[in-house]
Amino acid sequence: MTDNLLQLAALGLLRDRAKAAYDAQRAVAEKDMKRSDRLSVWDPDEKIYLGAVSKSNPEKTAGVGDAEAFFDWVKANYPDDVDWDMDIVGPDDEVKAVLYQHAKHLVKLKEIVKPAFRAKVLEASNAAKEPAGPGGELDIPGIIMSAAASSNVSFRPSPDAAATLTELIRNGTVKVPDLLDVPDAPDGGE
Repeated sequence: MTDNLLQLAALGLLRDRAKAAYDAQRAVAEKDMKRSDRLSVWDPDEKIYLGAVSKSNPEKTAGVGDAEAFFDWVKANYPDDVDWDMDIVGPDDEVKAVLYQHAKHLVKLKEIVKPAFRAKVLEASNAAKEPAGPGGELDIPGIIMSAAASSNVSFRPSPDAAATLTELIRNGTVKVPDLLDVPDAPDGGE
């Protein structure tokens, strides 16, 4: 068991150091690339395709941030797209036992926006890049636009990448950080 735990600790250290080095290289690529870029990676002789580095291009998306305000707007402007639903108000065990028998004292009807209409509003909002209704209305109450996620740089290897990159690292063509290098102690101590 001790050998396993030592290997686990050692591999954890290497993983953390490799991830830090990988993240540093991704940050450099992030600065140099534009959103939606996809760049091919080749061996130095440009004979073997190793994969692609790409930068994502996330966009803002619409969502319902204030369900009550959105519901009130739909009810006032698109009443045919309001539907009924139920809130269960009785204890779960009692509801489960008698709902099948239509015990109306356990449920309460409530109005809701029809899911298909909600989807139309979100689609219109995503297209307009601001809260919008299906009729072109703007500033729809309750609809929010989430901030676009930050872009992400990633590498998608080709099937030949592992063997080729391993050889390029071994022969020194590709320089990688020494993951076993012990960092200096703080304040010059040991």
